[in-house]
Amino acid sequence: MSTHCIDVSEANFMQEVIEASRRVPVLVDFWAPWCGPCRSLRPILEKLAAEFQGRIRVVKINSDENQALAGQFGVRGIPNVKAVVDGQVVNEFTGALPESAVREFIDSLLPSPAEPLRLEAQAARARGEGDATRKLLLQAIRLDPKHEQARLDLVDVLLDAGDFAEAQRLLGEVAGEAKDRNRIESLAARLALAQGAAATPTKKHCAHESRPMAPTWRRGWNWPTCWRLGRTMAAHWSTCWRSCGATAPSVTTSAARPCCRSSACSDRTATSCANIAASCPP
Repeated sequence: MSTHCIDVSEANFMQEVIEASRRVPVLVDFWAPWCGPCRSLRPILEKLAAEFQGRIRVVKINSDENQALAGQFGVRGIPNVKAVVDGQVVNEFTGALPESAVREFIDSLLPSPAEPLRLEAQAARARGEGDATRKLLLQAIRLDPKHEQARLDLVDVLLDAGDFAEAQRLLGEVAGEAKDRNRIESLAARLALAQGAAATPTKKHCAHESRPMAPTWRRGWNWPTCWRLGRTMAAHWSTCWRSCGATAPSVTTSAARPCCRSSACSDRTATSCANIAASCPP
């Protein structure tokens, strides 16, 4: 067994696991001699520990002989591998995974080689150097095509530069596999807002003038339906009014009907607008 893969007990746990994890990620393998899957996983861990040459460390703990440690770490089945970074368990898996899966597990613990370039790009952006920021992020992505944050940083930079088509393409590539869902949603909302603003024509293109009007209830008018549909189809209303160069009404959907009948609206938008307007007062 190499220096990167050692046996550990309660006596040397603090030194070999907790303290060592402040320098490199430590994989703690809880096993037992009678466990068949443990014997299958062991050579994979030893091979990868040697291959990564000190960038990770593998320690093996006999759960039968160190039951207090197994209980402390909540081990319910073996083999159970826990990744410890800076003294904390950050990830784990149970069972004898294939080498490819174990390698992927280890890769997720290691800093990307593209991270220094990403940090340089952040500094360049703070200085207002847009071109340099974009070049550094492209270099980072070429070095590590799966670096999620570098790709999302680039989307952010593209939005700043007004390159909405490229931002949309890149965001579409990242969105399906990204883990940072909050940032994905934030960038998608920003992109939609920017595209909407860019697509708004001037007022002179509006074929019909209309003005918002306050709703006045009359017998036979289905206002609840009108307002419910209006809220549901808010995106269609916005598109319809943008196509006419007018400001979308905030008071009543019926005010949009003249605009929706305009030839400036697309067929699909006009149909959606007309369907809603049918439930509203004339």
